Amino acid sequence: MVFLLVFIYICTILLCSTESYSHRFSQKSTDCQCGQIKSRGLALRVVGGRYLDQGEHPFLALLLHNQMFSCGASIISRNFVLTAAHCIPNRFSVKDFIVLLGVHDRVHRFN
Repeated sequence: MVFLLVFIYICTILLCSTESYSHRFSQKSTDCQCGQIKSRGLALRVVGGRYLDQGEHPFLALLLHNQMFSCGASIISRNFVLTAAHCIPNRFSVKDFIVLLGVHDRVHRFN
């Protein structure tokens, strides 16, 4: 039951933040289609890490706090993303977070 409440809380936070800030970022077109993997193959887990090609993991989202990378998230529906509970500490407001999709460079500030 606690897990369900945490899940609903996180989804609500992320939904509110995407609606509030979606107009602040430009829409860049890519040759990727939502939910369609553009890849040489799938790995079941990350071992050592590697650079990815654009479109290789289309279900990933970028979670920003104060316009800096905070955490990753997974798209679970048209209106919701799911992230780890530690990514949304209690001391932050919903308005402090932004969810970005289709971003391929998490190193630079998002102004």
